[in-house]
Amino acid sequence: MLFILGVVASLIAGLIIAYTIDKNCRLWINRLFLKIWLSIKSGWGRIFSKTATTYNDKIAACILGDSASENGQDGIILFDFKDDGSTVKEIVGKDWARRTDNKNNNLYFYFAFTESIVNHFRARSIVILVEYFDRDQGKDCATKDDGKRGLSLQYDGLGTDFECYFKKAGQVAFTEINGNWKWVGFNITDGHFYRRQNKVGDFRIGCRYANPKRDYDLYLRRVMVIAL
Repeated sequence: MLFILGVVASLIAGLIIAYTIDKNCRLWINRLFLKIWLSIKSGWGRIFSKTATTYNDKIAACILGDSASENGQDGIILFDFKDDGSTVKEIVGKDWARRTDNKNNNLYFYFAFTESIVNHFRARSIVILVEYFDRDQGKDCATKDDGKRGLSLQYDGLGTDFECYFKKAGQVAFTEINGNWKWVGFNITDGHFYRRQNKVGDFRIGCRYANPKRDYDLYLRRVMVIAL
């Protein structure tokens, strides 16, 4: 027993050291713990649901800066859309992230579900969780709410009108002066998700009042979608 505990403690210590030192290890460890968390949640869901056969909870994710995850390994693809959605990969603090490139008219992150799982998220209640870098509010390029910086999310919703391709899920204003990573969630009940956003995206995330003249970019680190 002591030998097993020693091995486990050594593995945990090794992961902590690797996470601290190597940025590529951090990507791998982030994905590892994401998968562990999803597995645990899946198990709990089956335990607490009335019957195992009725349990159909689904989760998808995208770790920004991780090429495998961005290409759909975890269920969500990040598209490089040349017209207004070509994002930039950068290190923020100790982790990889991506940002918009407003000055070059790249105002959005475009995401789409992989074909193998998209049906689990269509026309049902879901939550899209976004980890973003909170910044100062700013007051450049005056808008109806004094130009407060932030992010917004639009999604491909039910309906045939063009406006349904870019339904507004909500927005959040920044609050920090020094900057910090935060999470925000958006509830959606009428997702259509047939990649009708410029023929690539099921949903997109961008700066509030997206505009090439605005003096800031939006940084994202992770996106998760949970079917309720």
